[in-house]
Amino acid sequence: MSLMDKIRKSNTIDEAEILRDSKFFVEEYQDTGIPILNVALSGRLDGGFHAGMTTWAGESRTFKSMFMLCLLKKFLDSHPDGVGVIYDNEFGTNKSSMEALGLDTSRILHKPIKHIEQLKLDLVKLLDDADRGDKIFIGVDSFGEIASLKETEDAIEGKTVTDMTRAKALNGLCRMIKPVLNIKNIHLFGIAKTYLEQGKKYPTAIVAGGTGITKQSDSQFIISKRQIKDGKEHMGSEFILTVSKGRLVKEKSKFVVEVTWEGGINKYSGLLDIAVELGFVTRPNNRTYLVKGNETKFSKKQTKSGEFWDDLLVDEEFKEAVYNRYSLGSLEGSSDEDDTIDPDPLELLEG
Repeated sequence: MSLMDKIRKSNTIDEAEILRDSKFFVEEYQDTGIPILNVALSGRLDGGFHAGMTTWAGESRTFKSMFMLCLLKKFLDSHPDGVGVIYDNEFGTNKSSMEALGLDTSRILHKPIKHIEQLKLDLVKLLDDADRGDKIFIGVDSFGEIASLKETEDAIEGKTVTDMTRAKALNGLCRMIKPVLNIKNIHLFGIAKTYLEQGKKYPTAIVAGGTGITKQSDSQFIISKRQIKDGKEHMGSEFILTVSKGRLVKEKSKFVVEVTWEGGINKYSGLLDIAVELGFVTRPNNRTYLVKGNETKFSKKQTKSGEFWDDLLVDEEFKEAVYNRYSLGSLEGSSDEDDTIDPDPLELLEG
């Protein structure tokens, strides 16, 4: 009997497997339908989100809940047998807005929650009952604003003491669910809020709810925004997703998603600057753009069309260049980067 056979014979963990054959290291992504989000979540244009816990954190009105719902729609469209579970204590979205996105609300279980302990008991039970292979999308809206049971009980009893248990309870919840999410290949998207650290020239964005959310998240994004204007008219917003923690993508990477009142989410958001930086799109003059290998000239407006992007998005050379630029699988040349917090996205935060 080999040493490996001996160790396997004494094993008591059901999911244990030779690393070479382990299902936990098989790359499995859910396409978001928006290439720049695929890159932000996986480093790949043709990737997407994966099992584990992703946190979207930002000020109010930074599209956090809508990002989650857009990904939920793509998930349900891709998996006819899939279901969504939304834990809700903010009630920032409603049934009509979900239906406007095209979500099948008959496949979404809405769970109103009052405090962290209620969320913990129900979510841990849900994950315990689930099997690997069950197509479940879980959203929590939000981690940042949920109260603790003690905080609630103190208020009912008329106590005004500061609750010191909330951060610990939230940390404990995240610590319990993180391994199960990955073992059972389930996606959880949590919403959180940020506030600006005081007393610094370039204040950093602090995620509300304690450090547990950041420590236990597989990926975390800080979201800020800036207005899109035509003259003085407000046409929409650009949302800047900054990777504050990434399992697959280099930290501090920034990705821009454009949302306008008229057109909604621009599917090709954020790609133009990347393609120009990597040399796959050039500018023969200030008004036109050329795709590598194509002599057709496009205006700035035309770069938001499938005609401009469809061939480039399936170009293996372009996909590899994007992967090398953003993925943690390619860290060459990154050691000289400044380790200080980049203040740019924080300066864009609008109160």
